[in-house]
Amino acid sequence: MENNPEHPRVRNNDLFKIGMGIRRDISEKHERVRERALTHVYQLVTAIGIIAGFGFTAIDSVQSITIFLFGEFLLFAGMAVGIWFAKAGFIDEIKYLTDWANKLDDIQKRRMNMEKKFAKNNITGLQNEMELVDNETGELFKNETKIADYKWLTAIFIFFVFGCIFLLVSFVKYCKL
Repeated sequence: MENNPEHPRVRNNDLFKIGMGIRRDISEKHERVRERALTHVYQLVTAIGIIAGFGFTAIDSVQSITIFLFGEFLLFAGMAVGIWFAKAGFIDEIKYLTDWANKLDDIQKRRMNMEKKFAKNNITGLQNEMELVDNETGELFKNETKIADYKWLTAIFIFFVFGCIFLLVSFVKYCKL
């Protein structure tokens, strides 16, 4: 049996190992991309914070306090959206990994149950059960990973740009509101 690659038990284990290897590679690549996206958001939020702080250091040179406060508000809104994006990304990742781990655990328990049936030579209906578990394993690997919405990043960037513009305009001598 162990030397026969056509035996259902050997085929089942090989398919599972191949599937797990593919899943591990995809997960590692997904994690690298996710980390780069979060690093980008952190850098953007940090830049916004620095600019907002510099604005307050020169508050005595502000010509229009209304425009200045609106610009600072937009910068703080950009920071808040960035922090919310990072939080939402972590929560989505936790939910995704937990859901996938639970599905994988259920399939693994069913595989172990099949191993016990093999050990007892109780193979009645085992072929159908193996095919069902193989199909469920295949469905697990079809699971789509949701990509973070780019609207978050666009919103952060828009708050950043317009906040900076309003902040700069507030220092112009002829803009008094």
